Order: sequence, then C-alpha cells, then structure tokens
Amino acid sequence: MPWQENNHRYFFSVESINSNAPADSGVYGLYNTMEWVYIGESANIRETLLGRRKAMDSCLRLMAPTGFTFELCSEESRAERAEELISELRPHCNALRLRSVEGI
Repeated sequence: MPWQENNHRYFFSVESINSNAPADSGVYGLYNTMEWVYIGESANIRETLLGRRKAMDSCLRLMAPTGFTFELCSEESRAERAEELISELRPHCNALRLRSVEGI
C-alpha cells in the first residue's frame, strides 16, 4: 500500500470530509471505483478537499471521485511525497495535466 500513514478511505462528501479530513499539512488522494483520479498536497487537507468538492475542474467532474484518503506530512516534505504518489499511482487527472504542460 503506497499510503504510509493512513490506510483509511472515506466517502468524498462534505459530511465525510468535515468528519475525517484534518486541517493539517499533508497529501491527499481522490479516487473512484475504477482508479485513482487525483493526488494533491495542501497546508490544510480539509479546506482543500472541501474546495475541490465545491469547484471541480473538468477532469474531476468527468472522473467523478467517490472517495478520498490522506497522509499527514510536513510542509517541507509534502510536494516530494505527492510526486512519489503520483509516480506510483498514476492518477488520471494528474497525468492529463502533466501531458498538457509537456505538450504531449
């Protein structure tokens, strides 16, 4: 399992985010029943997940995430940790963003 600290998965609903996501620094992952959708990092996981739930970009709307998980980590290490998870899990929306940045 690539997530070091938190093997729990939660529904991607406002209620579940408020109940389970910490207002702390770390990385988070969104998934649907078929695949990983997006991996991100944030200074406040709860706030970021609520924002993603409220204003999904076109890729997230298309992929319809149903759940989330997270891992707490320091501000200094979270970008690197997010990149490790993206490399290992290959989430759909991160891959699309990478291809568009690289012009592929």
